[in-house]
Amino acid sequence: AVEQGRELQLVRDLLHQPIVNRLLPRLVLCCMLALGASGAAAAITCTISSSGIASVYSTTAPADNDSQGSVTVSCLRNDLANDPTTFNYTLRVNDGANASNGLSYAISGGGGGPNRVRYELYRDASYTTLWGATPATQISGAVNFGSGTSASASDTQTFHARIPAQQNVNARTFTDNPITMQLCSPLGLCAISPYGATGTMTVTVTTTPSCQLSPPPSSLCFNYTSFQTSQST
Repeated sequence: AVEQGRELQLVRDLLHQPIVNRLLPRLVLCCMLALGASGAAAAITCTISSSGIASVYSTTAPADNDSQGSVTVSCLRNDLANDPTTFNYTLRVNDGANASNGLSYAISGGGGGPNRVRYELYRDASYTTLWGATPATQISGAVNFGSGTSASASDTQTFHARIPAQQNVNARTFTDNPITMQLCSPLGLCAISPYGATGTMTVTVTTTPSCQLSPPPSSLCFNYTSFQTSQST
């Protein structure tokens, strides 16, 4: 009993130390602010939509095939009195449904060998920064509601796609679907409301039939039989 009394007295003395008295109110205030900031945006809900990518690809063209698409984050303020008028976010995307070894593919049929075409998604028009599922490769944006009475707003971002040149693939239509996008916070939190919303998009690549003669001849002569009443031009 004497030993327990000494331990209780030590606890009382510790609680009355100046450093504890200074830090405790600050810790309580920080917790209250954190909870308030979380609750302030908790009533905002968002959806993600995208145009995806649709491209026509020539297997004999010497240059990469470049195109662009867009993704839109649409948000609704459910509590106009307390929700902020600016909603900052980041947007991540996975490697698609047919990914292999970290690379993205659109496929046709079984998807092996000449039945799959590789592509890459980028954040910038200079094709130097990939768009992906990590903090280093995510897209950043903000939904601005304007006045405090605006209930809904959206923000649209442009992304870019590149299909590397001269892939030996069949002449057909290739698809990658679904490609999943996820809404995250500026700090990279993806599972805390109002973040965590997901959306999907599709990449479609159509290759054109083509023939190539190597080395090219000096001239060619084609003979044909016409079944028309007049000469074909």
